[in-house]
Amino acid sequence: LNPSMVCLGHCDDSDDMSYLMGLVKRGYTVGMDHLTWGAGAEEENRANMQVLSWRQRAQNIKKLIDAGFARQIFLSNDWYFGISIAPSGFMEKKENMNPDGILFSTRKVVPYLKQIGVSDQAIRAMTVENPRRFFGG
Repeated sequence: LNPSMVCLGHCDDSDDMSYLMGLVKRGYTVGMDHLTWGAGAEEENRANMQVLSWRQRAQNIKKLIDAGFARQIFLSNDWYFGISIAPSGFMEKKENMNPDGILFSTRKVVPYLKQIGVSDQAIRAMTVENPRRFFGG
């Protein structure tokens, strides 16, 4: 299968830049879509779970952009609208960590990316142009 036809989701769970660079250099699209998981990183890390903060994830996205791979990144976020197999209190805990819900990327990540020097053009590529090209064939 041609790597340009594959998107690997949840890649922002890793901060191994050689791994991430290897994927994009081979032509894969990387889904940076677990950004909301980093919203509760401080609490999760106190439980020794070693979760990357959303700012660390955004900085890794910038590294990929700076290396010339903005066309191979999807910037989005997974979010729950309810989950039936989770233990009681799961949604309340997640909503307390991320009161922005599905708008987390728009309200937090995009402004932060701009603050650290990511261009509007790169943000548009990751959020509009790349998905349109990828899913449009």
